[in-house]
Amino acid sequence: MGDASGGRRFYPACELAARCVKTPMAELSLELRAETSAGRNSLARVDFILSLEAKFGMAISPADMLSIIALGDAIKFVRTVHFTRKAAQSR
Repeated sequence: MGDASGGRRFYPACELAARCVKTPMAELSLELRAETSAGRNSLARVDFILSLEAKFGMAISPADMLSIIALGDAIKFVRTVHFTRKAAQSR
């Protein structure tokens, strides 16, 4: 899987991606796109985004959903929301 996990903290996002696009974790990359992976479709992408919302306790706006194209985008988004929340909680 290389660097697709984005660090151990975001390993759950990679597990979700592997399940949603039916791809072994060892084959994931930050460039993985549900729609362009063999045999996958946009439904897998929606399933992944909804799974992210549930796993990380966040709401992803429609505009943000459109910006999450690849696995790396999802990890970056989750990191941003996570750190924004942490900063807000420490105030």
